[in-house]
Amino acid sequence: MNYTFKFVSPEGHEWRLMDPNPNGVFINEGTLANQFTGALKETASTFVGAPGQLVSSADSQFLPITGSLQCTVSAEFCDDSVEKVWREFREDWESTSPEKPGSFVLNRDGGLGELILPVRLNGGSLPGAGSNPGELDEIPITVPVVADKGQWLFRDYGSGIVTVTNIGKGFIRPKIRWVGVGGVVELPSGATFTLPPVSEPRTISLDYTRSFEVLDDGGVLDDALWRELRGEVVGEGIPQKESRTYTLPEDAMLLWDLAFLNPWR
Repeated sequence: MNYTFKFVSPEGHEWRLMDPNPNGVFINEGTLANQFTGALKETASTFVGAPGQLVSSADSQFLPITGSLQCTVSAEFCDDSVEKVWREFREDWESTSPEKPGSFVLNRDGGLGELILPVRLNGGSLPGAGSNPGELDEIPITVPVVADKGQWLFRDYGSGIVTVTNIGKGFIRPKIRWVGVGGVVELPSGATFTLPPVSEPRTISLDYTRSFEVLDDGGVLDDALWRELRGEVVGEGIPQKESRTYTLPEDAMLLWDLAFLNPWR
């Protein structure tokens, strides 16, 4: 089975790091072992008179993922000079931030699909080349990486009557994106609320920890619409290894992320 692994900058520039046709930079062989896999912290509850403890996926916390990406910039795969490609690769990493991360994207032939890990440079800048980079055919580079949310994500969607099965880890809290006349949303419990008409696309989170925020496609809060829907929306999600069904009006779409700790699936 063939895997591909790339880094995508916040601006969308792709670096094919593990690929039959890398664009200047490749991952050093053997350096991904035990790297960039996540962990969960489970919160247990105990009750007087009840045996053992209660653990719920809704209360599980994904821990940040840290690691080192060990790469080489090689003239063999560069269309431009090694020095230019080295500078561009550094700049793309140094442009990442907690607010604007880049992404690792891993895919396997015949697998689930692209798994995405939002990542950023763990620290402010990368070290120099150690020698004059303009005179080198190869430049090794080690990037300290942190994934603050600690989740490899598979992004999915559906419309109409949508059944979501949580085959990943943790608890899914979906979103609804809609445009046009709106209409009634029926949640898994049978509870309903009504999406108001909108002329431009809007997305509402069914996550109470996000206060059921309503955003435009630029990620900006629609304060008036949020206030209109506040108190009407119920945050129903999908526990791990279970399924839930949502019914949406026309021109509405359910969006959700399956979360994984280990992308090598």
